[in-house]
Amino acid sequence: MKYIIQIALLFIFSISLNAQKKTTPKLDLDKLSEKQKLEVLGYAITLTKDYDRSLKKAIKKLSPEQSKQLMDYVATTEKIKEKSKKKKTKLTSAENGPLTTMEFDVPEYDFGEATEGDKISYSYKFKNTGKEPLVISHAKGSCGCTVPKWPKDPIAPGETGEIDVVFNTKGKRGNQVKVVTLTANTSPGKTIIKIKGQVNPVKK
Repeated sequence: MKYIIQIALLFIFSISLNAQKKTTPKLDLDKLSEKQKLEVLGYAITLTKDYDRSLKKAIKKLSPEQSKQLMDYVATTEKIKEKSKKKKTKLTSAENGPLTTMEFDVPEYDFGEATEGDKISYSYKFKNTGKEPLVISHAKGSCGCTVPKWPKDPIAPGETGEIDVVFNTKGKRGNQVKVVTLTANTSPGKTIIKIKGQVNPVKK
C-alpha cells in the first residue's frame, strides 16, 4: 500500500510540473498491473480532488469496465475516509469544547477477595468541580472483562454523577488490576479509574 501511495504522489507531482511547463521524468502507468493502475489513479483523484487534463487523459485510457471500477474504488475510499473522520470527531468532540474538571470520591476501588466467576460491580461517584458542563464522550475498559457505563448527558458544574463498572472474574486468577479510561472535556482529556483485588480459584 505504501508503494501505491508513493507512485500516486509521484504521478501528481509529474502532473504539477507539466502544468508549470517544467521537465520531469515520465511516469509510465502502463508498466503497472491493471489493479495497481486503478489504485494509483484512485489515490491521485482522492488526494488532489482535481480532474486536470493529465489525469483525465490517463483515465480515458481505461476501458469502460476499468473506469467503473476506478470510480467505485474512489467512492469506497471516500466513504471510508468520511466514516473515519466522523468517528474521530465523535470521540474528540468533548475534548474540543470548554474545559472543566472532575473529581472521584474513590478513583481506585479495592474489592478485597473474590472467587473466580464472580462479577464485581462498583459505582464510581464523581463531581464536576469546574465551571463548565462536563461531557464524558467515551469510557473503555482495559479488557473485555471490564465493562463501564457512563452518563451520556452533560453534568452541570457542581453536580455529581456515577460510572458503573462490572468486572467479570471468569478466567481470572490471582492479583487483578483493571483500568477504565474516560474521555471527557477535561485537562488532560483522559481520566483513569481502577478496580483491583485478589481472585481465588473455585474450591473443588
